[in-house]
Amino acid sequence: MEPTAEQQAAIDAAGRGGDVAIEALAGTGKTSTLTFVARAMPRRAVYIAFNKAIVTDAKAKFGPHVDCRTAHSLAFRVLSASRLDRA
Repeated sequence: MEPTAEQQAAIDAAGRGGDVAIEALAGTGKTSTLTFVARAMPRRAVYIAFNKAIVTDAKAKFGPHVDCRTAHSLAFRVLSASRLDRA
């Protein structure tokens, strides 16, 4: 599968460095676009999703260099680390 012109623009923007935000409606190819980006750029990244099912699916699509998590798991990680710092 080849990326569309819009997807290629996202891949190119991510390749230039810095932060990239992809905003689109459900079912319009955000995950496919991010899969292309992850394959083109093997550096570490974080993928944040709303629920565990999406995270599980994303882990199968992205490489091991992409940390797939729910927003809640990220918050829990920070709170847990904060509690350890106080101990």
